[in-house]
Amino acid sequence: MTQSTTLRPIAKASGITLKTSFNWQHRFLKLLKDSQSNKLGEIIELDKTFFRESFKGQKKDLPRLARKRGGSKKDDCRKTPVMLARDRSKRTVDGVLETGSADELCHCLHRRISMTTAVRADAHLAHEKLARRLGFVFKELVTSSGGISKKEFSTCSM
Repeated sequence: MTQSTTLRPIAKASGITLKTSFNWQHRFLKLLKDSQSNKLGEIIELDKTFFRESFKGQKKDLPRLARKRGGSKKDDCRKTPVMLARDRSKRTVDGVLETGSADELCHCLHRRISMTTAVRADAHLAHEKLARRLGFVFKELVTSSGGISKKEFSTCSM
């Protein structure tokens, strides 16, 4: 899984069946999901990314028209936001979000960040609102022309 290898080569190299390889993959993914850190350290980097919604293998009841291979690359599908927060000790919290709002970020990070924590993230209103709600120091990372500069926002809890 760490080498992004598909199940068939993994099963063959390990001397196990494809079904066993599939079951192990899901068992390991569940372990990763359950191993979320309860408390993050003093310096945290926070970011969101978006993945295209996938209906692979679903043949009926698609919420959109079926696409054909080699069709348009246009972003006509829904993208799912995923939040990732990691501290310098490599403790990690992640979560699949519905909209990427500050409320959802608060739900994922509540009681995992202390008021003395410095959070570094890109300039997004949800991140600033999250900092105001949870009362930590927010440092905005601004990337322009290849360089990174930092703006610091000290916040207080409401």
